[in-house]
Amino acid sequence: MFEQSFVQPASRVRTGWSLMTSFGLQALMITAALAIPLVNPEMLPKALTRIALVAPPGPPPGPPPETPRVVAANRVQPREVTRGLIEPVTMPPKAVIVVDEPVHDVAAGNAGPGIPGGIGAAGGGEGSDFMRSLLTATQVQGPPVKVEPRPEPPKPPAAPIVVSKGVQEALILVKTIPVYPPLALRARIEGIVHLTALISRDGMVTQLKVISGHPMLVPAAIDAVRQWRYRPTLLSGVPTEVVTQVDVKFTLTR
Repeated sequence: MFEQSFVQPASRVRTGWSLMTSFGLQALMITAALAIPLVNPEMLPKALTRIALVAPPGPPPGPPPETPRVVAANRVQPREVTRGLIEPVTMPPKAVIVVDEPVHDVAAGNAGPGIPGGIGAAGGGEGSDFMRSLLTATQVQGPPVKVEPRPEPPKPPAAPIVVSKGVQEALILVKTIPVYPPLALRARIEGIVHLTALISRDGMVTQLKVISGHPMLVPAAIDAVRQWRYRPTLLSGVPTEVVTQVDVKFTLTR
């Protein structure tokens, strides 16, 4: 009885461990059976793979397409646009250049073949009469046109005009200051040199004539005035030669 008390618990412990071990092995086998096809699909049977790859059946065929109905277009009847001209039914694919025959002696009525009753009709008519009147009107000369002569531009006077000293001084553009002669400066000579100047049409001094002045101051005055430049003097809008008086003043500094 003592032995039975010690033997039975050991068998119960062994039975529990064996049961847990069997459950664990079964769970491991089930897990492996599910996981292996997912990891390696080649291990699946070929029959299952073929069934999985079969495409689903397509949609049922629809009704047959209807044949298009050909509707006969209404034929356009040509209509007369104006007298003698008829509108074409269809437009030509490209423009055609029509060359008319040359017209010979329209005024005489020998225009050759043409539109009946028109300009080029053989029998004349209103068209030929119109061309005769047109040719007659072009041949009539109108009144002579009077051409007025153009006025000639004013010519400059043959002789130079005399201009006062004050008026001509207002036209000076370049005025060169004379150099004081050294001898006159040492001799303390002062004075005014009066000159008569001839100024050309372009404002340059061409001739000088001494009126009065100290002999020692005259050469310096002439050299300075020859370099002066004037604005051209206009007479009726035309540049003109001018004769005027020029005064050159020499003054010593105090």
